[in-house]
Amino acid sequence: MRPTLIGYRRGMETVPVTSTNALPVISPPAIAPLFWGSATASQTNLPAPNCVDLSGNTSPEIPTLVNMGMYHSLVWTGWKSNGTDVGYAVYGRATDPNGLPLHTSGTGVWALVQQGVISTGGSAGYFRVLIRASDGGPLGYDHYRIVLYAPSSPPAVFSQVKGVC
Repeated sequence: MRPTLIGYRRGMETVPVTSTNALPVISPPAIAPLFWGSATASQTNLPAPNCVDLSGNTSPEIPTLVNMGMYHSLVWTGWKSNGTDVGYAVYGRATDPNGLPLHTSGTGVWALVQQGVISTGGSAGYFRVLIRASDGGPLGYDHYRIVLYAPSSPPAVFSQVKGVC
């Protein structure tokens, strides 16, 4: 029987694995890109899951972001095409081990996580929104739906969302 070398490369050197020299651990990135897209905000005064989401979808059952359990917070950056203030609402929902929503009909399909207004000083411009749980803990939901709305002259909104572990 031949001896087996278990090790890893560090530059041009092979480093053997021993009880005092373990394999290195590769951590996931601290910030991961999750979404890029654009949509024109719904023309309404009130947020609802059936408002247009960041990808332009108006179906209230379709999440904007999936498999989100590991993220502590989300950073949403983007640009809007005119000076109209844009309202946003972030909804979350839990899923079962198969990735299906725990609740799928009637009221309470989505839980409101955060809402606010994006203002760029009366003109087109860049924005940044930090999405996090109100208690400072991890966000915790598996699916998120981020919707946009404006009472008049809804702008196009170009978005990027990153997850923070």
